[in-house]
Amino acid sequence: MKKWIILLLSLASQAFGQNLISNGDFEMNSFGEWSASDGVSIVSGSAALSGSFSASFNQNSDYSEGTLSHTFATTPGTFYLLKWDFSQPDGWVDCVVTASTGSTLCTPYPNYGGFFATSALSTVTFTAYGGTIDNVSIQPVSFARPGKYTGTVTYRDSFPELAGISNSRKYGVTARIDSNGRLEGFIGDGRTISAVVQDSGILAIDWSGPLISGSVNPSNWAISFVKQNSDKNSLTGLNEVSSTTVALKYAGK
Repeated sequence: MKKWIILLLSLASQAFGQNLISNGDFEMNSFGEWSASDGVSIVSGSAALSGSFSASFNQNSDYSEGTLSHTFATTPGTFYLLKWDFSQPDGWVDCVVTASTGSTLCTPYPNYGGFFATSALSTVTFTAYGGTIDNVSIQPVSFARPGKYTGTVTYRDSFPELAGISNSRKYGVTARIDSNGRLEGFIGDGRTISAVVQDSGILAIDWSGPLISGSVNPSNWAISFVKQNSDKNSLTGLNEVSSTTVALKYAGK
């Protein structure tokens, strides 16, 4: 009996980490189980976003939209994280996940989104032009210590062209994380915060700018993550590096 339990736990663990999207990196040099409209093609070599192959949307067309979709098995009531890479020098991308009934489940933030499955089959559809997509993945997410979290959010702005010139602002934050890993909270300056987390660390956040680092401490469930964005300051015209550091501690149910 114990052997069967161990085997089932092992299989469950493997399924949890599995990407539900077949050929999400397009390394088959074909669409495989993807459905592609006219104008969407497989590109290779220097045109690929990563690896050897990627999917390209209407790179040489009159900017008409192209669509790329994939249907996959889901468990109703389970929360899933969708991630992808997209290069859009002169284009844009939109993405929705729908159930087999056709109801919209999510309109993701740029390059990631989360959704609850409502049916045994779901379909992800990308609509874009003038860009390249790669590394599409969908995985179930769960979090072992849901509840209330409190802590701080620190904003730092610095100007590389003016050595030593920077400013810092810190605010309190209160958030809740559900068992599906969805973090929703409020910051003392009136902003809201959203993220998707799992036991091994931060997966994604809803602010613009790349996620620099993120971690979850399994001994006390303290959460921390840093995102960074570089841009020109609209007032000074100087290059500005903005970072946001979030530090949260578990505060109980």
